[in-house]
Amino acid sequence: MIAIEKNGVKCHAIQFFNDVEKQSIDMHTADIENAPAPVVFYNFETGSGTDIEDRSESGTDHDATVEGDADWDASAKAAGSYSLECGANGCAEIADHTDLDWDYNDQWTVSAYAAQTTASYAGIYCKRLSGAGSTAYRGIAIFSVNGNIEVYIVSHYGTVGVDDRAILVKGTGTSTDINDGAFYHVVVAYDGSTNASGVTVWIDGVIHTIANGKLVVGSSHDTLTTDTTTNSSVARVGTDTVAAAFTCDNVDNFAAFSTELSSTQVAALYNSGTPIDVARGL
Repeated sequence: MIAIEKNGVKCHAIQFFNDVEKQSIDMHTADIENAPAPVVFYNFETGSGTDIEDRSESGTDHDATVEGDADWDASAKAAGSYSLECGANGCAEIADHTDLDWDYNDQWTVSAYAAQTTASYAGIYCKRLSGAGSTAYRGIAIFSVNGNIEVYIVSHYGTVGVDDRAILVKGTGTSTDINDGAFYHVVVAYDGSTNASGVTVWIDGVIHTIANGKLVVGSSHDTLTTDTTTNSSVARVGTDTVAAAFTCDNVDNFAAFSTELSSTQVAALYNSGTPIDVARGL
C-alpha cells in the first residue's frame, strides 16, 4: 500500500503500481482539499533582536518587527523555544500591504495561539484605522474580551443601527473561556458573505458559530456594505491597531490566509493542540 499524507490528511494515493492494485482510492474529496500557503506565517523562533521572520512560502515576504515593550519569552510558548510576550503595549507589527487589505467580500482566515489573563480586552490580530467619520475603525479586529472571542469587521463607521456598516460577533456563555493564562488555538474565518453568519470561530478545534449558539451578533452589527474594509494601516499581532493597547500576554504560531479554511483544514491546522509548520500551506 502506498499513500501520501500531509499534516495527517491523505492528499494522494496510488491505486496501481506495476499493474498491481495497491490501494482503493476513496478519501480524496473536496472536503480535504489542501489550502494554499498563508500570506503570513510567524512561529516566533527568532529569539532575539527586533526582527520577526515571515516563514510563509506564499511568494511575498512580510517580516514583522517587535514593537513597544514586547520581548521574546522562552518560558511560555505553544511550541518551539519562544513566543512573543506583548507586555503592556507591545506587539508584532506588520507593515501595510495589499496581502492583508481584505475587502468587505473577501474570504480570509486568521490563526494564532494566544495566552492571556486579563478580564478586559486583549487584541489577537488587528488591522483597522483610527480617526473620525465613516473611515474610523475600518478594517478587522479580533479580540479576546473577558475570555471570549469578539470579531469586528467594519466597512463604514457610524451610529449603531442607523448608518454604521459593520459585523460584530462575540462569544456567549457557552464559549471557551481563554483568559486563564494557558495557550489556546484561535481561528477566525470569514466567507465574504457580508453578514454575521459568514464568521466562524474555532477555539482548540471546537467550532463556534451563530447557528450553534456559541456566537451572537453584537449591537445590531450584522451587515457590511460595498464600502471597502481595506485600509492603509499597519497590522498588529497581539494588540490593537488604533492605540497599541489591549495587549495579549503572549502570542505564538500566527498565520493569515487569504481564503476561508474549511473545518477539515482547521482540524489539520489545530493538530490536536500541537502547532504545525504551515509555511507551504495545509
